Amino acid sequence: MEKKYINPYVGGFLLGTIITISVLFTSQTLGTSGAFHRMIISFVAYWFPAYAQSTPFYANFLKANAGTHVLNNWVVYEVIGIILGGFISALFARRLKFTIDKGPNISSTRRLVFALIGGIFFGFGSRLAHGCASGAALSGMALLSASGFLATTCMFGMGYACAYFVRKNWI
Repeated sequence: MEKKYINPYVGGFLLGTIITISVLFTSQTLGTSGAFHRMIISFVAYWFPAYAQSTPFYANFLKANAGTHVLNNWVVYEVIGIILGGFISALFARRLKFTIDKGPNISSTRRLVFALIGGIFFGFGSRLAHGCASGAALSGMALLSASGFLATTCMFGMGYACAYFVRKNWI
């Protein structure tokens, strides 16, 4: 017997509680794109130190964080916690398995290629907008930020606009 997922209302309440606790105790909102940004900078600085020091994008960031390791930041630990939490949750719910979710009319390869392309667009957009969907939508709306409401409206709007063109991959 497969265990049911958490009630979405309970999940939403818990997520809102976590955002509130985060803001109250750390003055930080939730978001994940900063961790990826820091991992890339750490990788470039380690493997290509001359390039990192000569490129303003990397050099300015490394200079601003002098004395501490680039990955020694709360957002990196947040992402590690998200990954470990998802793993532990799947393990306890006996859902830990490797699958590729896809519709009946699409191959696994095509599904993975579309996921990669979507991830690249989403990653580019999150850096362009200085934040990811969780930071813009969840935290922005929790703080009643106009940009949070605008970002969420745009994300859902584009989702609905694009759904017609990609739905054949799922039905």
